[in-house]
Amino acid sequence: MVRPKEVLITIDDDGELVDNKVENYEEVNLYETMKTVISNVTRIDPKAMRRQLTKKFNKLKSQEIVSFQHDKLSRFCWTLGSITGYQNNEDESKLIVFVVEELLKLTKSTKRKTNKAQVATNMMFIMLRFP
Repeated sequence: MVRPKEVLITIDDDGELVDNKVENYEEVNLYETMKTVISNVTRIDPKAMRRQLTKKFNKLKSQEIVSFQHDKLSRFCWTLGSITGYQNNEDESKLIVFVVEELLKLTKSTKRKTNKAQVATNMMFIMLRFP
């Protein structure tokens, strides 16, 4: 998933946080297209989507232990944020609680401030999408 227009913070090549407004309209359109596709797939089979997201997150979580990969984590969170409202409330809540708890654990185990900030930004994005 590409970065949604609501996300204003990115990490530059030096690993530093920078403000970054989306002015690339092709990227905004690509995000909207990707969001539509993943929402439709979730609507068709929400259980399969939950399984895939959980599997992907667990794999990503195990990779974070070796090296922090903020771009993959962000793309996962943007994907998760794009499927709000396409599952029943109970299942959606379980998935969100699981991911947010794991992100909190990741925040505690992460050493660099920029990495902590990136995790916090992703957590806030998810919580804003799932009130």
